[in-house]
Formats: sequence, C-alpha cells, structure tokens
Amino acid sequence: MAAYGGHEAVEGNQITVSLRSAKQPWPPVTASVRVKYEETVADIKRAVERALGVPPDSQQLFWHKRELTAAFDSKTLSEMHMHTGAGLKGYDTRHGPPKYNPPVKPGAHGGLEEDC
Repeated sequence: MAAYGGHEAVEGNQITVSLRSAKQPWPPVTASVRVKYEETVADIKRAVERALGVPPDSQQLFWHKRELTAAFDSKTLSEMHMHTGAGLKGYDTRHGPPKYNPPVKPGAHGGLEEDC
C-alpha cells in the first residue's frame, strides 16, 4: 500500500455501522468497516462481526429503510449503490427482540421496512 501524508492508504469503502440491542438500546455501538465494491452484504456482516463481535445471524441491518435480509447477502456494494461514507443502522438480536426506532412494518420484499 502506498503511503500518503505519513499514513498507510487503506483499501476499500468505509461503511459505518451502528447497532442497538434490547439489553442496551442507547447509545448504539458503532464501527467503521472497510469493504470493496465487489464485496457483498454478507462480507459487510462478517466485517461487523470482526469489529463488534456480533455474529451475522444476530445482526439485523437496515439500508435505505429496508432490512438487509439473507436475500441481500449475495448483492455487491456496487449493486446496492453503497459507497464510502454509507451508514447502516441495525440491531443486535442476541438479547431478545429489538425495540425499533423508528417503527417497522412488513416490507414487500419479505423483510421489514422502517415506517417513517
């Protein structure tokens, strides 16, 4: 990797992920993960696991008010139009069902959608 201004260049898009849990809804835990455009939603979930210790099957992530269910796991960042600076919010479901804020409703794609 090339050095720039005394710092190593870091590859990949920086995606910020904030998770709330039923055990401690506020403040959410937050991490920035690096993923490339050709990587998938499943890769983001694994990066979140490395950063926050929350297994992918316990992550309930939302992007543009839509839940990123397993049906999205094979979609690339490019296909999702997810770029550097994108923010995902979601819930850690290990300690019970989350208290959704904003409220959610069933979505047309089979997952949940934020109702706001």
